Amino acid sequence: ELHKELPSPPNLEANARDIALVVDASGSVGRRNFFKAIRSIASILGMLCYKWGKPGQPSDVRLALVVYSGQAEVVYDFVDSRRIHTSATAIRNSILAVQRIYDRMGGATGTAPALRRCYDDVFKTERGMRENSQKRLILLTDGESNTGGSPVRIAAKLHERDNVDIYPIGIGAGINLAELNSLKFFASKDSLLSTLLVLPDFTSLKQVV
Repeated sequence: ELHKELPSPPNLEANARDIALVVDASGSVGRRNFFKAIRSIASILGMLCYKWGKPGQPSDVRLALVVYSGQAEVVYDFVDSRRIHTSATAIRNSILAVQRIYDRMGGATGTAPALRRCYDDVFKTERGMRENSQKRLILLTDGESNTGGSPVRIAAKLHERDNVDIYPIGIGAGINLAELNSLKFFASKDSLLSTLLVLPDFTSLKQVV
């Protein structure tokens, strides 16, 4: 029921992408690994926003960033992205600034509440989401959801309502492969991230970038 195939919406603009990055900041991640993840993410997104465009030009990409543990915080949404993401350097700097948030996170791993926050407060037209964009959610986690219930149901709602493709990236030995594979179902099959990406540690994330 949750995993029914859904048709792709017509008339998507080739370079219009609305990407939400959802990063696990639970206690198991640790400050050092969280900072490694943020630095790697900053590099890859700064680069991709130019790769997706025409040669020498940025593509039409808007980024949102959500950091979560037992609760989720929207650091910036797609409206903010239009204002602050004016270059690859600006993208990297805005993501690096998130390092200061870690101290007020920690604790449980609530992936379902994080996806619910995306559903309620990120993938909304009033928060800068575009109807004709390709919508992506990249989830980075080192553990198994242990509060807020299963994230699969809310992932299905995101995919059904807004056609959001969800790409989980698992890091370390504590991940729940069954859970991440269930989330991977809601991903475009022709994407480079259509295969579940599982990395042994946070250092490996930098190598992938």
